[in-house]
Amino acid sequence: GRSRGRLTAPHQVLAGVPRALDALVVRVLAPAPTRPAPMRADRLADAIAGAVHADTPRPVAAAEPRLPPALRRRLPALAAVAFLVVVGLGSYGIGREVGEIPPVDDPLAGISSPAPGAPAGGTPIDLAAVRVDDFDPPPGGGDEQTGAVPNAIDDDPSTAWETERYDSADFGGIKPGVGLLVDLGAPTRVARVELVTRGGGATYELRAADALGARAEDYRVVARGTAQQESLVLAPTTATTARWYLVWITGLAEVEGGFRAAVREMRFLRG
Repeated sequence: GRSRGRLTAPHQVLAGVPRALDALVVRVLAPAPTRPAPMRADRLADAIAGAVHADTPRPVAAAEPRLPPALRRRLPALAAVAFLVVVGLGSYGIGREVGEIPPVDDPLAGISSPAPGAPAGGTPIDLAAVRVDDFDPPPGGGDEQTGAVPNAIDDDPSTAWETERYDSADFGGIKPGVGLLVDLGAPTRVARVELVTRGGGATYELRAADALGARAEDYRVVARGTAQQESLVLAPTTATTARWYLVWITGLAEVEGGFRAAVREMRFLRG
C-alpha cells in the first residue's frame, strides 16, 4: 500500500512476511533502474514461489522440510497477495504493450480542435467569478431553466444546463433559439469556447457584443458549430474582444420524447 505517496512494505502491515517476498513486492510495485522487476507473468510467478520458500529452514540430513508454524498459517494470505500481484502486473504489462490510456479527469480534454486559422490554447477564464445567465428573449418566455445554469460551469460533467423539451429541432417554431449569456465584466479577448454537450446534433453559435443587448441580433456571430458526439469547440477565426458573449443554441438534437440541447460543461479561454 501507499501512505502519503510512499510505498508501505508488506512486513510493515503483516508481521512474519518472508524477507525475500517482502523485497520482491517492493521491487515490483516500486521498480528502479538498479532493481528492475520481472514483468512477465510466468517469471513473476517463479520469483514469488522462490521468495515464499527462500526463508524456509533448509532440511538437515534426512529430516522432512517443514515451514515455520507462523508462516504456514499465513501461506493462504501470502498466496492470495501473490496471485493479485501477478494478475495486476499482467494487466499492466498488457496496457504497456497496447499503449497508455489517456486520463479522463478533465471532461474537456481531447475534444475537437479549433477551425483552421483559429487561435489554439489560451488561459481559462474563471466563469464562477463572472455572471452567467440563461438568455431567452422574446418571443421566448424569458426563463430557460434558470436554476440549472450553474451546472454548466461547475466542473462536474454529471450535471447539465438543459433546454426545455420541444416538438422539433427549431424549438417547435416558437422562437429562434436560447442560450447562455456571459458577462466578463470588461472587454476580454476570447480565443475559444469549449463545450461538453449531451450527445451530438445540436447547433451552436458564439456571439459577442460590447454592450448588453436584449435580443440575439444585438450580438455579432463570431463562430458556429455542430456538436459531434459530446463536444464542440467554438473558436473565432479572427481576434474577438468583447465584454458580453452569448452561447446561442440555434438547433436542438433529437432525444426521447422530443428535441432539446444540453451544456454539461462550458469553458472560456482568453486569447
